[in-house]
Amino acid sequence: MLKPGVGKGVFNTLKLSLVGLVLVLCGLLVLLEDAYIRMHVGIFLGMSIVLLVLIIWFIGMLAEIEVDKEKAVTDKKTE
Repeated sequence: MLKPGVGKGVFNTLKLSLVGLVLVLCGLLVLLEDAYIRMHVGIFLGMSIVLLVLIIWFIGMLAEIEVDKEKAVTDKKTE
């Protein structure tokens, strides 16, 4: 994880952190009774879920780009 650049470990840590945040916010929604606070926690939970989905999508797109680059390099070598 301490190598230069953004590696797989950084993305895994980010995803695990966001999953942990979502779980904590779900727990808060269960435990809190004040409607005003629950509304804000619910909004924050929704934003966290959207962020998690976008990050998973982004990582998938980066992986596809890397595969395409490797295919292009392999195709050039075989020609």
